[in-house]
Amino acid sequence: MSENNLNENNLNENDLNEEESLEHQLEESRRKKVESFKVNFGDDFFGNTVSDDISSDSGRTEDLNKTAEEDSISSASEFFESAAVDNTEEIASFSAVGVQHQFTNEELKEQRRTRKAAEKAERKRRKIKAKRNGHIFTLFWILLVVVVGVSLGKFGLVGANDFLAINRTDSDTVSVTIPKNADINEISEILQDRGVIKNSFFFEIYSRLTKSDKDFNQGIFEIPKNKDYEAIVNFLQSNSNRKDIVTIQFSEGMTVEDIAKKLSDENVCDYEAFLELCKGDTFDEDYDFLAAIDSGKRLYKLEGYLFPDTYDFYVGEDPEDTISRFLANFKSKCITEKVKISGYDKRVNIRKQAQLQGFSLDEIINLASIIQKESADDTDMLYVSSVLRNRLDTLEDGGYSSYGEYNLSLLQSEAVYYYMKKLPKNMQKYFDTEKVEGLPGGAICNPGISAINAALNPKDTDYYYFCHKSATEDEAAEPYYARTLDEHNYNLSLVKTDDE
Repeated sequence: MSENNLNENNLNENDLNEEESLEHQLEESRRKKVESFKVNFGDDFFGNTVSDDISSDSGRTEDLNKTAEEDSISSASEFFESAAVDNTEEIASFSAVGVQHQFTNEELKEQRRTRKAAEKAERKRRKIKAKRNGHIFTLFWILLVVVVGVSLGKFGLVGANDFLAINRTDSDTVSVTIPKNADINEISEILQDRGVIKNSFFFEIYSRLTKSDKDFNQGIFEIPKNKDYEAIVNFLQSNSNRKDIVTIQFSEGMTVEDIAKKLSDENVCDYEAFLELCKGDTFDEDYDFLAAIDSGKRLYKLEGYLFPDTYDFYVGEDPEDTISRFLANFKSKCITEKVKISGYDKRVNIRKQAQLQGFSLDEIINLASIIQKESADDTDMLYVSSVLRNRLDTLEDGGYSSYGEYNLSLLQSEAVYYYMKKLPKNMQKYFDTEKVEGLPGGAICNPGISAINAALNPKDTDYYYFCHKSATEDEAAEPYYARTLDEHNYNLSLVKTDDE
């Protein structure tokens, strides 16, 4: 072999060695790159290390893991070979599923500095914005306070003027109707509508603050338009200023039902409500003379005690107030007023006079009610009272009179008979003077003072009977009295002949 051939062979070997060396270096470089960025199959996807503590009987699982690791390395090698990437920095910046980038401390610090800078900038931006918004809010608040202050000032000035009636100088009066059970809101609106006040709101507030909102009376008032709030309240809380006043005269001998009907017809109070109160004990506490009454034998406990007279009432008033007027008048006439009587040193009232004669006040009123109904006039009352008192005196003698006649303790009153017929069946037995001795179960009407005085001061006679010739347009009723039944029958014949 020639020298040239040897040299050529040596060159070829050298070239071959150099190529193998380069190829080896490239392979080593690729291996290192793969080793640096290979997937760690001992970690899960989130970087949590999976325990390698596997039991000895899991050989097949270990082989599968090993095979999977080799396949992954092979796949990674093929990937980098196909990419033909020589730059480690470029490979390090790539992040795929399952590939974790290991940040250096400098990189982590840089990230923290960047995040803090961003947070600081955001806080500064928010602070500037909050400060700007604070200025706007303060300006708005000041403006609102000024507007509200001015408005309240004007509003308060209006209220003060109305309260003091500064702008209400018109002295003309207007009619104001306050409904029954009206509240202060309704009353304020009515007053404003009628021109008595300018602002219902301020009047309502004033009434509530002064605690006068519950004391207004119902009714019709003629009120001047120039009164201040205090004067308006006082005016409307006094019944003396009411214009819806009804004057009614009640004649002697009217029954409770007669009185109730008249009051109802005049729109003073409700008919049924009035009668219901006349049955019960509502007034016993205020009027002690009612407490002793036995109400079990009568329909209306107050029958006989609604003193007949002329009264002023208000339209739509409470029936308790109405009844109180009657009872107060009865108390004045029969309890408060005192007179001098024969045989007694002290001045006495009607109740005391009844007691001195052996009667209760209720018994005298009962007797007076019969006298009221049976008599033709005041003079006749004295004689009718004498007949009834003489009959009552026979109770001690078994009903016998001084003339030997019997059953005279039975009053046999026609007036009581007519009253009885209007009573419920269960009460009629107490008013049957054909069967019941003495006085009936209760008064049959409301007697006047003349009948009451006649019951206490009868004419001194020995009469046991009376009858009347009916009144005509030209003549008053004419009474007849008798001592015996024969005389009475004769008088009846005269009455019948005259009537025919």
